Amino acid sequence: MAKKDYQSIIDKYNQNQEYANWKIMSFTYWAWANQRQGGKYRNISLSYLEKAIALDPNYKAGRKKAEELKLIMNKK
Repeated sequence: MAKKDYQSIIDKYNQNQEYANWKIMSFTYWAWANQRQGGKYRNISLSYLEKAIALDPNYKAGRKKAEELKLIMNKK
């Protein structure tokens, strides 16, 4: 169920950037990528991790977790 929720937040944010703030989106991008680390979603997950990192330059939201997951995914 959470997979659908994260995708829904991302879709709504893409339509209206005021739907969610940067903290929510940083965590949402990380969570989406965390649930879909391999297979056909790998490239999208890496892209979402980059977005999570870019939204959080001062490490106030999901950046640390996104960087850690990106390192793990790049080792695979």
